[in-house]
Amino acid sequence: EEGYRSRAEKLKNDVKQMFLEAADLLAKLELIDRICKLGLSYLFEEKIREVLVDTVAFLKNDTGCLQVKDLYATALCFKLLRQHGYEISQDVFLDFMDETGTTFSTSKCTDIKGPIELCEASQLALE
Repeated sequence: EEGYRSRAEKLKNDVKQMFLEAADLLAKLELIDRICKLGLSYLFEEKIREVLVDTVAFLKNDTGCLQVKDLYATALCFKLLRQHGYEISQDVFLDFMDETGTTFSTSKCTDIKGPIELCEASQLALE
């Protein structure tokens, strides 16, 4: 039993080290997304909160991930902030609409990761 506990602690420390080694904000958001999908976010609530607070600070300075013209980064950021209780407007996706403003522009979606992340983010509507 003690062996399992020490192994679990080592793995937790490894994940905390991954947060420190993440190259940029997008890498940290991807790490948070993977942790949440594994159902382990309760183990890293403090680190997740720190990254999301940093994300909100970047957004207020207009230099954050939602200013990048990348659907994947925008949808991932939107999804994680909504999942963790931050109010963020769906207007962040207006840059990805076509000229009519009614559908997404296919020319702005260069890879499959963007639409997939957008589909996941669409589940997080507010009243």
